[in-house]
Amino acid sequence: MLLVTVTALAAYFFLNTSQSAWLVWTALLLAHISSGENLFKQLQLIFFTGLIAALTVFIAGCGLFIILLAVCLFVFTLFCMWVSEQYPQYFLPAFIINFFLVLASSLPLHLGANSERSISILLGTGIVILWQVVCWPYSKQSLAKRLIKRTLLRLQRLNQDIFSCYLQEEFPTQLYVYERRLHQQKNQVMRCFALLQTQGKCVTDCTKSLAALYDIMLGYASIRWQETDHSTFALCAEELKALAKEMDAVFQQLIKGKDKLNTAMLTMKLTEFEQHFQTVLNVTAREPLLFLLFIFYIKSFITTLNTEALTRSFSTSGEPSC
Repeated sequence: MLLVTVTALAAYFFLNTSQSAWLVWTALLLAHISSGENLFKQLQLIFFTGLIAALTVFIAGCGLFIILLAVCLFVFTLFCMWVSEQYPQYFLPAFIINFFLVLASSLPLHLGANSERSISILLGTGIVILWQVVCWPYSKQSLAKRLIKRTLLRLQRLNQDIFSCYLQEEFPTQLYVYERRLHQQKNQVMRCFALLQTQGKCVTDCTKSLAALYDIMLGYASIRWQETDHSTFALCAEELKALAKEMDAVFQQLIKGKDKLNTAMLTMKLTEFEQHFQTVLNVTAREPLLFLLFIFYIKSFITTLNTEALTRSFSTSGEPSC
């Protein structure tokens, strides 16, 4: 980012034209694009974002009839909103294009200056592409780290949704809402795994550990279907809330990239849940073995965390050891 900024500012003062500011804006905005899972796709996204931005800016700056321009702005803004909603990874490119379109439509110019403005956008795009290629070996580690954190965040949200199925009394009557939410979260997790697999050996150990956590989570999530009396979960609601809170805390430790995980509180809350099982659930629950299975899954969850395979995937600087 620093190299892009310095190069863009140097080009701005060297060219010293009335439209050179567009070069700086383009370079600074496009430098934030990091949606592609490899260098080629990332460069493709940056190139086409800059190209479409240059074309739309040129068209908007030609001085179209006000009604036609307003209709075009309205339709294009709606399209960018739809793209951002359906494909969140393309939010920034859609925003950049729409932002430049709105800005250019309010500043119509004659043909020469308008062409100069579009060329400045293309030059800014070229600066970003140049430094992306030069710095790719170093940025690859940063990309892998972001993908790992994104996967952990998706797993955390999935875990929250799983526990909400147990803690919310309306779950049996609103199955579609909860199941759709779980389905969406699982799809997001699988997309993250697909992106992690493109990183090769850089994150292999970490990916295996995350996949093991995901399998365990699916295991204790399946109990929601096996328990015939959902009201049984109300008997251990406080213990389940405590477990969910401590699991959230563990995920936060992973997301922050701490060198050593602290699972002592989670282990203690699981012990309290076991004691509650022995005194209450073992007597009152219709299917007490399901809660034993639940305890087994949580113990496996803690064991997987304590292998420290996740934290070993980061070097002392906090980057994946590619």
